[in-house]
Amino acid sequence: MPAFWFSLAVLVTSIAIYGDVLLGWHRLRQLRDVPPTPPSGPPRVSVIVAARNEERGIEVAARSLVAIDYPALELIVVDDRSTDGTGDILDRLHAEHSRLDVVHVRHLPAGWLGKNHALHAGSLKASGDYLLFTDADVVYEPSAIARAIAFCEANRLDHLTVVPDVPATSLFVQFNIMGGFVGLLALRRPWRAARTGKHGLGVGAFNLVRRAAYRAAGGHEALAMEVLDDIELGRMMGEDGRRQGFLLANGLVQVEMYGSAIEMIRGIQKNVFTFLEYRVSYLLAATFITFATSVWPWLGILVTEGVTRWLNVASAGVVTVLYLHLAPRFGSSRWSIVHLPLSGVISIALFWQIAIRTWVQGGIVWRETFYSLNEIRRWRRDSRRGR
Repeated sequence: MPAFWFSLAVLVTSIAIYGDVLLGWHRLRQLRDVPPTPPSGPPRVSVIVAARNEERGIEVAARSLVAIDYPALELIVVDDRSTDGTGDILDRLHAEHSRLDVVHVRHLPAGWLGKNHALHAGSLKASGDYLLFTDADVVYEPSAIARAIAFCEANRLDHLTVVPDVPATSLFVQFNIMGGFVGLLALRRPWRAARTGKHGLGVGAFNLVRRAAYRAAGGHEALAMEVLDDIELGRMMGEDGRRQGFLLANGLVQVEMYGSAIEMIRGIQKNVFTFLEYRVSYLLAATFITFATSVWPWLGILVTEGVTRWLNVASAGVVTVLYLHLAPRFGSSRWSIVHLPLSGVISIALFWQIAIRTWVQGGIVWRETFYSLNEIRRWRRDSRRGR
């Protein structure tokens, strides 16, 4: 009998969560649907890129920035203590394209994460009415910024997030990227931004903010030690009462996050436990929720019978239908959902592996720099106490 009630609760919860994600997804607008017509007297836009050891993709990304079709554009790339050829590539590109301004950061001040400090350094140099914070491997279609500014001006937005296309050749990587976005959509529900403006979600590939609102909210100084700086920028703008929007790139902004499963696992090492705020209680809660919604339906099909088994079949069917529907919209193969039955087990294993690793080493390693967990916790506690 307990299995019956648990399975029923899981089915009801799955329908509520995944149904909301499916309906919400179809309420999201596409950047491509916005005409690329800037307003008369277009506002100046400063694009700020933080780059550390990005020699593999920085040239393609930087050249896409130079090719952007917008009449009032400032390009600032901050080389954050790179030890590979990133700085040399950027200097060569600057010699070819003088409007590509390059800032070299040689030392990281105390009390800062490297990327956050680099973005802060870029923002101090920027003169734009809007600041676009982006990553060093993001490739832009020439009309993307003109469309984004037109949308912000028409809707009087202070912050616009655009979710990029994320191509991947590996089915495993495709599925996990899609799963990560589905999780963020379920937690943040950005389709409510048009009504409330407080979806509190940002994406590192494309965080466009009105400069005055960004400064008033505290800028990156208020995010100095936030590991999830992109998401926290959205939260900060929402808490400050700023109008926010959310669009899907649909071919206009693209980033290849991970080339392989190993790269993906390494890439999320810093994110997962940070998202759980380094708390054991949140870790246990995430483990239980993941087990209930992503492990139990498949396990229940095998270990239960009768009506209870059919409840689990229905729960598994709900999530399968959602992923089948969304896969092509994420640019993923529908075959990638073959990983669905084991996704919950893998997620729980990663939660605990990352948490234990963070505890054992006493902090996180990000962009080849170690940050103490005690320092991060202390900064988060003090900064939130001062809000």
